[in-house]
Amino acid sequence: MTGARVEGVQQNAIQGKFEHREAEPMAPFETGRDHAEPALDRSPCGPSGLTRRDFATGVSGAAVLAARAGMVGTLVSLRPGRAHAAQALPSTLEFPKHLSPQIDDIKKLTGKELNPPFIYKKKYHILEAAFTNWKKLQPTAANSVAGLSNPGDYILDDNHKPAYFGSKFNEYRIQPTQHFSLFYDYEPRGTNMTFWLDFANLQLGGGVFSSGFVQEEVMCCETPDLANAAALPTPIQTRHPANDAVRKGSPTPIVIMGVNRVLSIDTKDIYGSKFASADLAAVKKATQPLPKAQTYNVLAAAAPKLPGTEAQYQFGRNTLEDLFNTFVAAFQLALAHGGTGGLTINTGKIGAGAFHNDAGVVYVLQRLAAEQVSERITLKFWGYSDSEASAASGQLVSVVTAFNDKGQSDKTVNGLLGVAWTHWGKH
Repeated sequence: MTGARVEGVQQNAIQGKFEHREAEPMAPFETGRDHAEPALDRSPCGPSGLTRRDFATGVSGAAVLAARAGMVGTLVSLRPGRAHAAQALPSTLEFPKHLSPQIDDIKKLTGKELNPPFIYKKKYHILEAAFTNWKKLQPTAANSVAGLSNPGDYILDDNHKPAYFGSKFNEYRIQPTQHFSLFYDYEPRGTNMTFWLDFANLQLGGGVFSSGFVQEEVMCCETPDLANAAALPTPIQTRHPANDAVRKGSPTPIVIMGVNRVLSIDTKDIYGSKFASADLAAVKKATQPLPKAQTYNVLAAAAPKLPGTEAQYQFGRNTLEDLFNTFVAAFQLALAHGGTGGLTINTGKIGAGAFHNDAGVVYVLQRLAAEQVSERITLKFWGYSDSEASAASGQLVSVVTAFNDKGQSDKTVNGLLGVAWTHWGKH
């Protein structure tokens, strides 16, 4: 394969209004520039039963420990895709049928909050402000959701790997990768079909109707028809079974085409844990209605959650396989709904905050997953500083160079992940 060209674009000075889900928040108003990645040498060298309340409050500690007990396991043989029925997604989202009662319920809870942090008063203000502006702007609501037609092809657990792991790594020459040290602005660029990755929890929406206020919850708060999908009586799963431990849940990403962002939230002082301590005045100040709806396409996927940041978890073979498989499944789904031309996927440090994944690993494996899926894909990474992007690009070069070495005889996906595992120290 010939050398891949990776180019940067002109400086981007748009002020970021958005922060990624779990990673430590960067300054939302930092002016960033796109980062040009070095060219790579490609020469040929040789039904869970969980309710929404269960999800909001968390499963028991014993259940979590049991789910994670098998995290560092032995490698298993490859098998053809197993029978794995696609989840029963609704035929229509019926906006605002599911969102309206959720907002009403939150309003009722505001009267029961006797002490700070008054989470429900703040959530009610944001959701009601978005819904009010929606009714003023009256965009066309997103009305359908789609998942994988072949989820069995991506089952990864203690006893099974996807069959494609045993096939030759495609190493498609994908389009130039771009980096922004800012956060999602949802602005259209170019003519490609474009998706924006929701760093989803294992049930769509996460804690949008309770205390959560990180990437996915902010995305839902700004986008009422996405929040409506999160309010479905039977939650949409982004992993099946509904388990976010490594190799305990397989990816079931979803796409929702044509959602509408009608609110801009300046998350600088209220993101994540700051939301609980922020007063209502600060929340109101940070919440601004948009004069025109921003229509965009959502691609929602859930990264595995690690027990900690120790190397044995972040760089373990099982972690690398779970992340890569999650990204391949998500990108394949976007490809299936992305028409026949170019495809842009906006992404970032998915799983690299409270879920404890390493930001460099997440970057490298998303790049490699895109190369496995299609040459039509362009990735845009948000939330990476120049130094972070440069370091991650260097790791990508190292992995690809080792994989293309004449001494590396295994050119399968499994071989690629083995090279990556070796690169990060065989933990």
